Amino acid sequence: MILLPSKYDNLNLERQEKIFINKLKNKISDENIMLLNIKTMMEVQSNNIIIFKEGVTFIENIALDNLELIEQLFDSIYINLHNKKVEKIKAKLLNNRYFYNNKIFTECVSYKYFFKKYSIFEDDLYNNFIDENSIKNILLGDINKFDIEKECIDSFISIFAPEYTVPIYKEPLETNNKKHENLENNKIEKTDLMVEVFRLDDEQINIINDIDCGNKLMLACAGSGKSVLLISKCFKIASLYEEKRFLLTCYNKNLNEMYNWRIGLGGFRERNVDCFTFHKLCRVLLDEANVEYNFVGDDDSDFENIFNLARQKLDDGTITRKYCGIFIDEVQVFNPEWYKFCYDLLEDKNEKNHFFVICGDKSQDVANNIEKGKTVWQSDKSLPSFDEDMIRLEKNYRNTNEINQYVDELTEKAKNYARKYKFEFLKDKDYILRGNAIKHGNKPKIIKSDRGKESEDVIKEIKRLNDNGIELHDIAVLFVQKKYEPSNYYIYSWVKKKLDENYIDYSELSPDKGDNRISYGYRQGVTLCTVNSALGLDFKAVILCGIYPLGLYNKSDKERDLKNANSETIKDYIKNINMLYTGCTRARDELSIILTKSNNSVYEKILNIENVGM
Repeated sequence: MILLPSKYDNLNLERQEKIFINKLKNKISDENIMLLNIKTMMEVQSNNIIIFKEGVTFIENIALDNLELIEQLFDSIYINLHNKKVEKIKAKLLNNRYFYNNKIFTECVSYKYFFKKYSIFEDDLYNNFIDENSIKNILLGDINKFDIEKECIDSFISIFAPEYTVPIYKEPLETNNKKHENLENNKIEKTDLMVEVFRLDDEQINIINDIDCGNKLMLACAGSGKSVLLISKCFKIASLYEEKRFLLTCYNKNLNEMYNWRIGLGGFRERNVDCFTFHKLCRVLLDEANVEYNFVGDDDSDFENIFNLARQKLDDGTITRKYCGIFIDEVQVFNPEWYKFCYDLLEDKNEKNHFFVICGDKSQDVANNIEKGKTVWQSDKSLPSFDEDMIRLEKNYRNTNEINQYVDELTEKAKNYARKYKFEFLKDKDYILRGNAIKHGNKPKIIKSDRGKESEDVIKEIKRLNDNGIELHDIAVLFVQKKYEPSNYYIYSWVKKKLDENYIDYSELSPDKGDNRISYGYRQGVTLCTVNSALGLDFKAVILCGIYPLGLYNKSDKERDLKNANSETIKDYIKNINMLYTGCTRARDELSIILTKSNNSVYEKILNIENVGM
């Protein structure tokens, strides 16, 4: 039997639960799963769930001190409780579109009670645990039994243990059923959304269940699933401490929308998890404290004043909201003052009484907040240093081996320029932390273009990918820069115009407000997004364009500029390498890069690696 988590010695399990697990685990085959220490819903306390191919049993341990009372209550009260809890579980399943269309699954649910203080029942019970069939008969009882498919099991786990799964956005069924043979007929309407669910692996689940109080830093390579692990840790801890409140925050609006989408799917929006961008968090705290401030509808406009006001009101006690646990994603783009503000929102600074979990990747510091090798979390000695509380995530779940190898070569070329011109900053061993990929695919494709036909080449690449079986909603066009006005370069507008001319549906995930901007959970067609706005997200296929202006603003695009570089030129070079690294690593399976012959740009030289697809 597969146990999730496989390492359960540190879980808060009763002695009787451990006996029960040990009696079962070697007699049941690995096509069956047992979820340990799961808090299914606020109304239903179930510690362990066993998922057989034929049905599901929820197991609850009850402490009673009187044997006669057990016998009296079992027939009267507990049968009633059993029926009510099964109905609540079925209702939760039927609220999910997948199970609403597969109602047969709700007939496979059973609920069992084991009385944890009475060993008197142990021998009678376990003597009947002879083999897998006898165990199934005892635990499943008289429920209807079916041969449940793996996809159904993973979707079930996503409802009752969302911390163990990753939902991947899918377009509506009406769109999925189209073959996209003719893109001109591919305009769709907004309808119900669906997701595809993937279960995390054993290593990830064990990390999630390492839930000691205190401070944790997850330092990771791109594609390591750090954002997945962060929200999963948040879910797990929030389910175990349901009387407490928890905060999940990040800088990027699109990443925040993805988080809120997952929080909604996992049912935690109604429970005890708040999720805001840091900008929105400051406004929410001020609103709650009835403090007036000037906000014109743009997250960046007047934000420094808003933050300073929030800082002042937190210090003087006007802001009273505090959290038992705070989880910060992409912490490398936070500035030190924001980071300290988050730490000060903890209700108890004693690390035995709080959870403070941050994760980041130094090489995705697109905001240039890392100065001379000193990270945000190293900027204040009064805050946690994470010297001993660090987890390095070095397995790349996202990118194919071919994309991973390309990014390795790209970053090595970038480092060679840094060595040549003695940029000391890049000696940090954790800068561009690379992981080992676990899947294979096609080599990245380099497309030689020019600024006059770059948008046409983007459209050609979309069609090629779509013809090769990749759905439009799995394709993202990521822009390193949207425009460069001094050269009348407006690649973002040009691509949108070409998409409209070719009747290709698209969604804009830009930070700008506007009629066409759409949130993460409601994307349709090709996704348009800047690299900065794609931080924390990924897509099956990525087309990287808008590289032409890179370095032009601060004159870091030529070798002669790097040779005589001042501190601002070096910072711009590092920021741009981080940008390219971030853009390339958003691609799960297919990466296409469009180069525009921009006068021997250093960045195009770095990207134009030999022996990749042309």
